[in-house]
Amino acid sequence: MTWTQGGLGELDDDALLPCDIRAGFHKPFAESVMDHGFGEPVSYRFNSKGYRGEDLDPDAAFRICVVGESHATGHGVAIEQSFGHRLKLHIAQALDLEAARVNCLNFAASGTSADYCTRTIYRQLTRFPADLVVCNMPVPDRVEYFHGSEPKTLNLRLLDPARLEDAPEPLLAFADFYTPQMGDVGLLKNLLLIQEFCRQRGIGHVQALQHRLRAGPRAKHVFPFRAPLDDAGFLDNQLFSIRPDKAADGKHAGPRTHAGYAIAVLDKYAQALSGQRDPERARRLVQYVEKTKQTDPDWAFCQDAVMDVRGPVRRRAPAPGAMGQGLAGVQKSDVRPDLHVPLTETCSYAADTFGDVTYRFNSKGYRGEEPDPQAKFRICVIGDDDAFGTGMALEQTFGHVLKAEIAVALGLPRDQVTVVNLSATGQSADYCVRTIFRQLTGFPVDLVICKLPPPQRVEYCSGESGFQSMDAASVTAQNIDEVPIPLAAYAGFYTEDMGQVAQIKNMLMLQQFCTRQGYGLVLASENLPLATRRSAFLTGFDAALDPAHILDDQVFRIRPDKAADQIHAGPRTHRAFAIAVLQQYANGLPDTGEHSLAARLRKHVTHLIESDPDWSFCQQQVARTKADATDTAEHA
Repeated sequence: MTWTQGGLGELDDDALLPCDIRAGFHKPFAESVMDHGFGEPVSYRFNSKGYRGEDLDPDAAFRICVVGESHATGHGVAIEQSFGHRLKLHIAQALDLEAARVNCLNFAASGTSADYCTRTIYRQLTRFPADLVVCNMPVPDRVEYFHGSEPKTLNLRLLDPARLEDAPEPLLAFADFYTPQMGDVGLLKNLLLIQEFCRQRGIGHVQALQHRLRAGPRAKHVFPFRAPLDDAGFLDNQLFSIRPDKAADGKHAGPRTHAGYAIAVLDKYAQALSGQRDPERARRLVQYVEKTKQTDPDWAFCQDAVMDVRGPVRRRAPAPGAMGQGLAGVQKSDVRPDLHVPLTETCSYAADTFGDVTYRFNSKGYRGEEPDPQAKFRICVIGDDDAFGTGMALEQTFGHVLKAEIAVALGLPRDQVTVVNLSATGQSADYCVRTIFRQLTGFPVDLVICKLPPPQRVEYCSGESGFQSMDAASVTAQNIDEVPIPLAAYAGFYTEDMGQVAQIKNMLMLQQFCTRQGYGLVLASENLPLATRRSAFLTGFDAALDPAHILDDQVFRIRPDKAADQIHAGPRTHRAFAIAVLQQYANGLPDTGEHSLAARLRKHVTHLIESDPDWSFCQQQVARTKADATDTAEHA
């Protein structure tokens, strides 16, 4: 058969992209035999794209994609003994297929990170379909590092305290920056990105977490991300940590562990498939798994080994997706407690010390009105200083301009449209994602507007200090000895490419969350325009972004007028931006007739674009700035 899915058309061998990591090992058509010192030598054969194992088969009846680190690669075992290949044979037998009709692609590479797994799934599986993705998640204390053309892995476990002088500078900086809390958050965000990618495309998925999270399920840094995880595709399996037998290198898991693990993966997939679109396939897989678990000696061997380690009482960790949805309503702000004090007002905020603007904070410590769950239309605004409205009266901020215009368009009293502004000065896209997950599961809204902060910012989390924003751009040669060690360390390993990858992943998380919740979304990304998103290392992520959500608007970068602090954008800029947001939102809505929400909003936006002086003023300034930039480039 020839696959056609999602407009991808007929597949050929070039649908599979080359491996883009560890080029010294993952060479196309390479073959090597390694004597690891224990057992028989192991042969490593790489396909036409530099991955271990078989090539893409366009005519396969069932396709498995395996991704992960050395255990998923099958380090120290023959490819026929690896869990991916064994899973292929099990599925073929269960579904009465010839083994050659089941295609197992192995994207794993030794020493890689959860970041690599996520990027590779987005990079490859937007090009061809799959039936099952198996992700063997690496340990949390690794990160994918970008500098130049080839992505690399920073792995804290490779840092030898006795030889620090030989360690690469980015790895030393990462070690000074990393905390277990940051590792937990990074791992969970990657799990969610993979889960949503597979769910939206109808791909079965098993995500195996062999290294348990250090934090409890209700720890405040993990709870917003752990609650949405779907337990159906989540395999909490410790076999590769226990390793009942060893591979030929004496370190990695051996053939019997791989055999037992393949059955555990198939069991999880079969259970998740039950009751879904193919009940007959699920029934056959479930029956096959139950029979195999009763008769397979490797399964029994592995289960005995687990019992020996854990003891007779096996307490299962709470399911990630069974943590509940948090408290109803908006919760208290958890950043900048020095500024975001509930039920207070002040005439200075962060860099604005001029005293011309009054900032009032509601009962949750956020600027503006109290959240009204009874409002007819609910807007959530999130971002940094521009979204907060630094230097601006509340009524002039784009969130409140949007509130007023939506009320007019829909014929509602203004108090029936509510704006919840979760923004705070100096925050990052990490903050935006975590706060949306934290707050909007308990407070449903109609529209989320995220004005994404610059990509060089990161949210730092430690057990002692809670959540802080760090900006690599704030570190200079003059102040590097004075800034906190984690910030100096972050600046030491940060690269522009890494920031852009983190930014687009955060955009995807917001898109996926809002789609799942049924919320409208506008992502304003002046720092990551379309041309940048089409870069080779971002294109897989960009293919998964819905352009209906993306507003590539430069008005806040140009700032046609200034706020009272003479730094931030002024009221005319805010108003023009509000109109651009409303236009983007209205155009993305389904038009079901002249009285639909889309039709009414579009009619009002058309009127504003034709008649609003602030819109005209800002468009002229943007056009002039672009023309000047073009002239400068031509003269250069």
